[in-house]
Amino acid sequence: MKAIDGMGQASEKSNMGYVFHKFLNENPGATSDRNWVALPCMSEYDSVADITIDLSPSGNPITKVTMLAPETQDYYSWIYHPVLGWYGNHPVTPNFPIVAGQAYEMIAAVDDTVIFVGCNEPAGVITLNENPGATSDRNWVAIPYNAAYSVVSDITHELSSAGDPVSKITMLDEGSQSYYSWIYHPVLGWYGNHPTTPDFPLEPGDGYEFIAVRDTTWDPTEYSNEVVSALVAGRVGYNAGVVLQRGTSLEPDRAPVWTMAESKERRDYADAWRYTPVTKDSRKVLYREAGISHIVHVDLELEGFDGLVFTVYRPEHPFDVLTENSVGSVIAQYGVYHLISFDVGNFKRPWQAEEEVVLLIEALKQGKSYCAVVVFRLDKGVDIQGVVGDITLVPIPEPVVERNMVRWSAIDDEHIVGYSLYRNEERLNDRVIIERAHSILDKVSIRPVIFGGYETVYSSQGVQSTPDTHIPLSYAFGISPNPFARETRIEYALPIQTSVEILIYDVSGRCVKTFVTERAESGNHSIVWNGTDEKERAVASGVYFIRFETEDYRETRKLILLK
Repeated sequence: MKAIDGMGQASEKSNMGYVFHKFLNENPGATSDRNWVALPCMSEYDSVADITIDLSPSGNPITKVTMLAPETQDYYSWIYHPVLGWYGNHPVTPNFPIVAGQAYEMIAAVDDTVIFVGCNEPAGVITLNENPGATSDRNWVAIPYNAAYSVVSDITHELSSAGDPVSKITMLDEGSQSYYSWIYHPVLGWYGNHPTTPDFPLEPGDGYEFIAVRDTTWDPTEYSNEVVSALVAGRVGYNAGVVLQRGTSLEPDRAPVWTMAESKERRDYADAWRYTPVTKDSRKVLYREAGISHIVHVDLELEGFDGLVFTVYRPEHPFDVLTENSVGSVIAQYGVYHLISFDVGNFKRPWQAEEEVVLLIEALKQGKSYCAVVVFRLDKGVDIQGVVGDITLVPIPEPVVERNMVRWSAIDDEHIVGYSLYRNEERLNDRVIIERAHSILDKVSIRPVIFGGYETVYSSQGVQSTPDTHIPLSYAFGISPNPFARETRIEYALPIQTSVEILIYDVSGRCVKTFVTERAESGNHSIVWNGTDEKERAVASGVYFIRFETEDYRETRKLILLK
């Protein structure tokens, strides 16, 4: 609010009382209508019924208001019923009090704008609970409407530059109902997993989830009659040495190859004979349910590796998958150090405490494929869960042809139930192969099968020859540098004379560039891509996929363009 005199001269911003407009989303395209709402820090509402009597006495536009109890981390709601009217499920105070500085979740029946009356001058500081006796440290915080913060890093720079006392701030995207977080990591510092605005802007009227590592209080800086600019001017930037890739997809981009028949008996995912190939009819379409944000990260040291990808799923819900391309997922590289980070709150079906999760990690090194399988359980007792233990990527075995048989060495991992054979991206087996040999005289590649039905994204790099068998050298395909800013070199080796087609796709699947050679001689070749499309126009920075294809070989790699 500003005061304007007769000459049109305006005063500085004031923090006196005024009317606040808040738009509530009904989200017809989503399966939930959650809105984290920040009330004025000093409002005319003493209890939740005061809000609903004022704004929604008959359950329209608001049908439910939920609070998060900071001490116990329990949810309590004030709910509208067509017959009963408004009622609450809190055991002691169903019509729970409204606390200054806290945010509330409001479910809307229709898109509507509601008007709150109050003022922004806090009656005191906001308490952030660490909650040692609870299973989480979440605090739903109402940012004052005239707070002097424009992006989330403004808060962490002022309050918690080194991750203490706040280690994570989460927003709820009202359109997609997805979670995005600003997270502190001991090596990387603060980083975000939002695909387009990692250091996301703070919206007036929204609430945010703060994770505290110790009990503390926070006195938000507000605009007053003096200009507040020093805070924004001192905003912390990113570590210049860190390369970050963030996922953008709201839908799964990976699915299991194998599935198990529905059975009342306890499933034994280690039994390869139980698996059958996935058909289109068995691909289940999951609708989105309300979950809870929960960051999981894995720290790796990978010297000489590139093309890092990962797949995350729960064996009981194999079609509900997160990958490096999913929203809330991040891959960070800082020298040989790599971070894999994902938010299980963005699963389509809500996660449960102690639920088993499979993490499949894959990478490339010197033209060979490597993988590791990590199985862990979700820990409700922490908000940023690190997967502990040494993780070593092992090579995917390369098959050898010996007297009409293809043989390979097994990977010593109990979570790998068998293998599949591929020729030109076509799977040759209709059952999971548990033997280490198969009767076939042809060029094939190997993909391990992970319990739960997934196969690795990468396969072995072709067939090696033995002294008494004439097999040509395998194809090879590489990209360097990756990521790149101006241009990158695509190098490939051909064991025979063949046609070559190299296609570059963006994340939506649109082909942006094509390189075609009708007939290429065997040997080593290379081309350069300068980040332009077919009309030589510069494409946007982001993730791209390069598809290398010959008459009898096909492979796809990921490429990151930075500008």
